[in-house]
Amino acid sequence: MIAHRIAAALLCSASPVAAAQMNVDETGSHTVGLKPITVEQRAREVIEIVGGSSEMNARRYISESFSAAALERVGKDDRLEDMEILRHELGTITIDRIDRVSPTEAVAVVRSGLTGRLRAIAVEVDRSAPAKIADIGTPRTLSGQISKDLSDAQRVTMLDNFVSRLAKTGYFSGTVLLAREGHVLHAKAYGLAERRFGVPNAVNTRFNLGSITKIFTAVALAQLVERGRVSWDDTLNKYVPGFPNDAAASQITLKHLLTHTSGLTNTPYPPGPRSPTRALSVAELISEAPRNDLQWKPGTRYEYNNLGFLLLGRVIEVVSGQSYYDFVRDHVFKPAGMATVGTDRYDFVTSLAYAYEPLPAWDRPSFVDGRLYVAPRAVPFGGAYSSAPDIFRFSEALRSGRLIRPSTLRTMASAHPELGAPMRGLGFNVGSDDWVVGVGRKILGHGGNTAGVCTEWRQIEDAEAPYTFVVLSNSGQRACFPVAEFILDLVPAENSQRKRR
Repeated sequence: MIAHRIAAALLCSASPVAAAQMNVDETGSHTVGLKPITVEQRAREVIEIVGGSSEMNARRYISESFSAAALERVGKDDRLEDMEILRHELGTITIDRIDRVSPTEAVAVVRSGLTGRLRAIAVEVDRSAPAKIADIGTPRTLSGQISKDLSDAQRVTMLDNFVSRLAKTGYFSGTVLLAREGHVLHAKAYGLAERRFGVPNAVNTRFNLGSITKIFTAVALAQLVERGRVSWDDTLNKYVPGFPNDAAASQITLKHLLTHTSGLTNTPYPPGPRSPTRALSVAELISEAPRNDLQWKPGTRYEYNNLGFLLLGRVIEVVSGQSYYDFVRDHVFKPAGMATVGTDRYDFVTSLAYAYEPLPAWDRPSFVDGRLYVAPRAVPFGGAYSSAPDIFRFSEALRSGRLIRPSTLRTMASAHPELGAPMRGLGFNVGSDDWVVGVGRKILGHGGNTAGVCTEWRQIEDAEAPYTFVVLSNSGQRACFPVAEFILDLVPAENSQRKRR
């Protein structure tokens, strides 16, 4: 059912709905006076408001149709911004169908004018406020929209046409690389690296990688594990004593940090604005990071955490005697043959794409320079820069055993449900719950998102042959997602294909 794949994607993490079912019957009708309003009707209204109404009508609809509890969780202005983002991501909208999932939830399946593909949006109604909307979900692209019986040449043509369509609208700019068994099938740049002067992206343009940087940190640590210098199960207090306090540091292991199950709050930076020029060392960043108590017992719950990888960067420094930056340069970048990668201050870097984050607006979104919202140089949890061919070189070096042993990679690529992290290995995303088309797939890699930055690097392990793709974008935090989804649908799992080459 669509609902099982989409319901978890609601934009807001709503608290459990009230158990009372007053005024909600088994058909999903909500009685308002004498006129019943169904959850399907609410879903249709939302799509019509997002797709064709004015900003004034949208504001009025939010005020009148969302429950008080929903507006308390997320205010009216933020709800409007959510709708503006939907409008930006979908383009013109055509309703294909509306499926009722339960008396309080329906899924609208729509054809996106931006991508031409079917996307599903969940709409939830509050049980305690009949006919009032509780939440609207993040749109998810449905799988199975592309024929499985394709040659690689056909796949490349379809991929290029799809990305060109997105680039023509301005939604996507960046580079896309697709490879099979170590051979590049498609590598092409789209859109602009710099908008004011019309500088186009090139295949070797450097992009902020966002959290793909975490994989460099994880691989560097794995090399130290292979040398017997550290263990996955070592506790943090052995290397960074007293952070955030003695009791916590004695419970948190390196494995917890790698799987985002440490219980630390996700606060890698001190409060207040960040300096655009002050590039702190890893040790300085840790000294200024807030020292909050653990939020839960380590190894019992997953929550994405940047601070954990900052601490891992410091572990690498303490054990190796080198700075984090020198160690990853000498032991990860150079052995992988990466020519365009770096971690220096951004104002010293050439051929680096500007990062443009769209500012939501009802009719004509504008863009802001994403560099205003990031630190001035890379840190162990994000911000290294590189090109698509370089990330492919890293991927091949990893696959071939040039960086770490195959047995170590298998260990890192194993999920850890026992820690509450069923989709996380040691640093790696294992599988994908980010996209409907990726659910249940054997996919290894990582992505990155920050202001104006959207990146994806994935090794597809369950196709008829190993495929790798790299998508680097400088046109918004979600701009690479439609491309990644399209590639995963384009390269199906082996058992779903009807023909082999």
